[in-house]
Amino acid sequence: MRLQPNVPSLVQLSVLAITGFVGAACSDPSNEGDAATNGPSTTTSGTTGSASSTATSTTGSSTATSTSTTSTSSATTSSTSSGGSGSTTTGGGTGGTSTTGEGGGGSDDCNAGTLKTRLPCRLSETGLFGEDMNTLGEGVHPFSPQFALWSDGAEKRRWIWLPPDSQIDTSDMNYWTFPAGTKLWKEFSRDGTRVETRLIEKQESGTWYTVAYQWREDLSEADAVPNGVMNASGTEHDVPDADACWSCHSQQPDKALGFSAIQLAHAPVDAANADEFTLERLAEANLLTSPPEGTFEFSDGWSEEQRATFGYLHANCGTCHNPQGSANSLTGLDLWIKVDDLAKNAEESSVYLAVVGVDITKTDVELEATKRIDPGSLENSAVYQRFSNKEATYAMPPLGTELLDTEGQTLLEDFILGLE
Repeated sequence: MRLQPNVPSLVQLSVLAITGFVGAACSDPSNEGDAATNGPSTTTSGTTGSASSTATSTTGSSTATSTSTTSTSSATTSSTSSGGSGSTTTGGGTGGTSTTGEGGGGSDDCNAGTLKTRLPCRLSETGLFGEDMNTLGEGVHPFSPQFALWSDGAEKRRWIWLPPDSQIDTSDMNYWTFPAGTKLWKEFSRDGTRVETRLIEKQESGTWYTVAYQWREDLSEADAVPNGVMNASGTEHDVPDADACWSCHSQQPDKALGFSAIQLAHAPVDAANADEFTLERLAEANLLTSPPEGTFEFSDGWSEEQRATFGYLHANCGTCHNPQGSANSLTGLDLWIKVDDLAKNAEESSVYLAVVGVDITKTDVELEATKRIDPGSLENSAVYQRFSNKEATYAMPPLGTELLDTEGQTLLEDFILGLE
């Protein structure tokens, strides 16, 4: 799998400096018509330091703009840095309160490589599971986004833990802000093999720490692998290293992905599981500061094809291409469905107006398409060309996947050709 196919350009490095992730690999935000970018939840790397609201960057610190919380590269350190003094965070599930330092949960064997994590070295220490590594820990809730992120056909499971007596700040329903201590996990299985589980945890400072855990063969434990693993566990799935994360997570104000109003506005996937979180259940449990009015369903002004197409683009592209992301600030490409879009006709929505019939700013000599989406023309639609040409230098996503999603391809083809 292609994790870091391109050497970061000066534009990329500038964006990372502005967003506070100098050491992270990223997609090229200067490219318009991006079909998708993947968002592995691994640790960020580089020098330790904190993020600020200014637009400057100095050694040991990084900065962020237009975000409600900050995130830094202090979650991991290079082998030549001190790794910081550690931190104390409120744990989830059965884990209770955990003190994590450079070694993570009292064990530092996961920090033998170049990149290091401050999170526990064992998944069992994070509170996700009980002792059997299968039963969910106390307070851990499963959830499923209604629009899936393509990860080369990997099967995924997701969970969240919220600190007791806390609420998610939903005053901006399009961009939620999570309480300190929040943990989200995402598990990847490939070809029937349980390969990895990724953790992203919010600190008291507003920083998010992240790392991936690779499962042992007997599934008794999963171990933190901040340096990543290629073709992990005998599959073609790559566990991303600590540098492969923040190109996507840094594009959202509060860094967590897939747990949002649009993504959770659906009926429970498992109706028999009362613990599964949906938007309606979060509101009923008084876990949202500003509960939604209504159910956030797509109006009759959206056909099923339009809903599926723009939902796909929302999950696979909108993470970076949204009004809060640096990719949007450079290109203006916006594929993030807003709550207000749901009540409109699809043709009047912000995402439709941002792509259909709109010229691109040509940044790739090899890409000949001139429209983001050109009605009736696959050849002249940059979104489609970036999505379908996996070996091209302008291909999207630039990391986290190497296989073409044929179902997504058919979805885009039917939509574009149907616009004639």
